[in-house]
Amino acid sequence: CYEPRPLEVKFMERHYKHTQTFIPLEGKPLVGFFAPPNDKDEPDLDKVVAFRFDGSAGFQMHKGTWHEQPFPELPGTKAVCLLRAET
Repeated sequence: CYEPRPLEVKFMERHYKHTQTFIPLEGKPLVGFFAPPNDKDEPDLDKVVAFRFDGSAGFQMHKGTWHEQPFPELPGTKAVCLLRAET
């Protein structure tokens, strides 16, 4: 379960070998922070964006997309995280 926390991004990561998908369960909303892929060791902070997902659908990130773990709005939020190895 994910629990609500302040909308403060402390760490962003990226994955080069797979896409990643988050699907919220039970229709609970999530907020995601993202930055485009780059060749640097850190995301371009001027390009970080946030999106609110209302819980009716999930989201998939391209390989290399910088992101933080989703921020739930409601206690007890559950989500499925899918990883797909790209060939």
